[in-house]
Amino acid sequence: MQQLRNWAIDPSTVRTSSVYTALTRLERERLIEQRGSAPATASERQPRITYAATPAGEARLDRWFESKPASYEELRIRIALARPQDIDTLIHFVITAERECLDLMQDLEVPSLDAATVQRQPWEALCGAILGSLDTTELAARSRWLQDARGALEAIRAEAGPKQR
Repeated sequence: MQQLRNWAIDPSTVRTSSVYTALTRLERERLIEQRGSAPATASERQPRITYAATPAGEARLDRWFESKPASYEELRIRIALARPQDIDTLIHFVITAERECLDLMQDLEVPSLDAATVQRQPWEALCGAILGSLDTTELAARSRWLQDARGALEAIRAEAGPKQR
């Protein structure tokens, strides 16, 4: 559970009940199966159960990895769940997200906060400039992260060589 929370943009959105509901559904659909368990620790109430993907689950995962991520959050999840054989697909999706992010930044027309303040813009315009500045800052940070992720993935791919792909 903690690892899932670490992957999420907003850790409070990962609810224990949702995870168990998803595991039950995946097991019922024969996409995962129990592989073992470990006794409960002092901080856990129940034994820890280990799951693994079935062949049908691996096939579904392959199809999911080949489809375009629907959101930035989904791209983050794919990176977290990626297997070594997914690296080329991940790099492609990161490059695509990087381009989309740069396009959004170019299309965003945000007045400068300094100009809005100096020119004594109406209150609504000033608030719009403040929010636009936040959008610009978040997109710039996302773009930098995507560039770093692409660089790291490409370095891993180069180190692994053709034998592991």
